[in-house]
Amino acid sequence: MLQVFYDGKEIPFTPQEIAVMRVFMTRPEELRYESDFTDPLADVFSDPKSLDIHKTLSQLVSRTRLKLNAAVSNGHNCITNKRGVGWKLIIQPTD
Repeated sequence: MLQVFYDGKEIPFTPQEIAVMRVFMTRPEELRYESDFTDPLADVFSDPKSLDIHKTLSQLVSRTRLKLNAAVSNGHNCITNKRGVGWKLIIQPTD
């Protein structure tokens, strides 16, 4: 099982949250669309037809963001949302 660490401490991501992070890390700081996460190669959903993808993906990205923000704890959102379009992983905060 893949583990994710920040500053030497493991972030307790679920396998789905790790898959979400993998999608973000393939091209960090680029806007990622729903289709990036629902692509079978992303392996986020084993059977996307059985889920409400919009709601489930939104909740999954939100949980991932909360855990990542808690680990980084720099006061910035590590994952931002462009409503109705997609999400972006922010590696370095911009002030």
